[in-house]
Amino acid sequence: MSTQLRADVRSPRRAGPDGSLASLRDLIGYTVVARDAVVGRCDDLLFDPPHGWRLTGIVVERGPGRDARLVPVACIGSTDEQAQRMQLDVSPQELEGLPRPGPRRTVSGARRQQLRSAFGRAWSWLGDRVLGPRPDPRLLRDVLGSRSDAATWRSAREVIGYAVDAGTEPVGHVEDLIASVRSWKIEQLLVRDARGRSSVRVPAHQVDAIRWADRTVVLATRAGP
Repeated sequence: MSTQLRADVRSPRRAGPDGSLASLRDLIGYTVVARDAVVGRCDDLLFDPPHGWRLTGIVVERGPGRDARLVPVACIGSTDEQAQRMQLDVSPQELEGLPRPGPRRTVSGARRQQLRSAFGRAWSWLGDRVLGPRPDPRLLRDVLGSRSDAATWRSAREVIGYAVDAGTEPVGHVEDLIASVRSWKIEQLLVRDARGRSSVRVPAHQVDAIRWADRTVVLATRAGP
């Protein structure tokens, strides 16, 4: 990829005219509803870089004196951009039984095991007798499957603001992450150029590496025009 980023003529954050794509920076802060009860707000979204930039969970901040809760992304029933609300397919009582996120909002295999245990206790034996919407079981198995226990879920909120390098040359910083609300996968990075004049959407597959220690996203120099 050339180190000169080119301006995107489309509206940078209105990435999906049919509503299929959403800004993660916008979703962070949405009111979270479990069934009909407001239970907090979305404080972060987590993703799994080694597995195709898929979103894996959300962090629900529940207010002063109450611990945050880690919720698999499969539990998101819907999002409402106008109302800035996120509907979960769990009850407030089920939310209470889910684990807290780890330090710096990372999630390791041990916490995913806690999630598997929590979901197994609550739902595996109830079947069709459960009333109300339920999380997508296929997406739930994919996100919580033991095959991915070696990976660590990472904070999208943290990556927003990371420097962006193309090879050895800095080209800007991550202004936003754009995800599909159908597949719950990060499709694009919105990159603000180094001069702060324009923003460009960069496909997530063009990211060569993320250097967590120095907060830098490295783009593949072979990609692009």
